[in-house]
Amino acid sequence: MGCIIAMRSATYAEKSLRLLKSAGISCEKVSVDPSFTGRGCAFGISLPCRDVDAAKNVLDSRHVTYGDVIGGH
Repeated sequence: MGCIIAMRSATYAEKSLRLLKSAGISCEKVSVDPSFTGRGCAFGISLPCRDVDAAKNVLDSRHVTYGDVIGGH
């Protein structure tokens, strides 16, 4: 995996994980260094950078908010 989509909570990360996997996007929930997000605890979805745009489309279509993309996108 090469990119991480930052999420605002563990709950959002779990929901996103289910949605993305059901859309056929290979991903996993990961902890993110808080220095990347400015929050005390942070979670994200790790996925291949080539799938970031598709993942964002899935999340947008389901009105799931997300943060920055971390990595080589």
